[in-house]
Amino acid sequence: MLTGVLADVYKRLEKKRRLWARWTLVRQAEDLNTLRLDYREVVERTENAIKFLSDMFYARAYRLAASRIGVPDYRNLVNTKLSDARDLYESLVNEFHQSRAFFLEVMVVIILLIEIGFLFRGKG
Repeated sequence: MLTGVLADVYKRLEKKRRLWARWTLVRQAEDLNTLRLDYREVVERTENAIKFLSDMFYARAYRLAASRIGVPDYRNLVNTKLSDARDLYESLVNEFHQSRAFFLEVMVVIILLIEIGFLFRGKG
């Protein structure tokens, strides 16, 4: 699931975007971050459930079975993807903030030009 979401976000980033399309990046970034946090919560709950196994035999059997099926490898893979998702989220949010700051700077310049126009028009 995480692989599909990351592939979809990368595909959307590769498309040529209009100026206003950057404003939709926040929604995509929030969806990505929500998924990332959901994964973290599932992992935390699973690890907490395993910690509370009272019988040492079952805990040892779980560790042995987990190592045989490759759970640590999958965990490393998911952690890498979660790290990529975090970096991608930060990148999308930074890009949004940069486009918003550019928009605000343009608005300030337009307001200043209007004010200068009224200043010269009033004296003329």
